[in-house]
Amino acid sequence: MGSLTGVQCRMARALLKISKQELATYSKVGLSTIHAMEATDAVPACRQSSIDAVYGFFISTGLLEFIEHDTVRLKTKVTRVVNMMI
Repeated sequence: MGSLTGVQCRMARALLKISKQELATYSKVGLSTIHAMEATDAVPACRQSSIDAVYGFFISTGLLEFIEHDTVRLKTKVTRVVNMMI
């Protein structure tokens, strides 16, 4: 799957207006994994399957566009993502 940096993870989560706990739940990874991913600006030193799960969640929303190395933007305006992928 795609590559995801810590910067992109933080940006995407902020754009979706979801908490770290919500991202962990939706991505089916541990909260500590989300903390570790967002603690760096580079590609996180996490299992690739965890990075893929988080990236996959972001892509599955259909709301985000990953551009260049460290840029994320909304495809459409979003107010709040709730009850996704539960």
